[in-house]
Amino acid sequence: MRCFTVLIACGWLLLMAPKKPDGSFDPKRPFRDWTQIGFFDTANGCNNAVSRTFGPGPGLGGKLGDAAKKYLDQGIPLKEAFEKAVIDIEPELREVGETQRKLSGMTRCIPSDAINFPLK
Repeated sequence: MRCFTVLIACGWLLLMAPKKPDGSFDPKRPFRDWTQIGFFDTANGCNNAVSRTFGPGPGLGGKLGDAAKKYLDQGIPLKEAFEKAVIDIEPELREVGETQRKLSGMTRCIPSDAINFPLK
């Protein structure tokens, strides 16, 4: 297999950490071992891609709305109903937050001019 070095003028690279033998990600490995999974003109574009990819899944807003509706139907004011709803679904929100933290730790957005070696 032959490796080629590609010249990238400027921009941001989205890299994913390599996996360990057990299947978990190893973000402590040097960037030359990481895999490029995206290229963006701006850091903001790269970070937005990470947020879209590893952000909260669909349905949490619906679950919050359903939980709040239960309280609204009881005549509880809107603000208080949503505060109670957040408490009701807090374990799920916490789980999503923990998953996001773990997943976002396996990617990095770095300036393309910081790379002076071939990527995988």
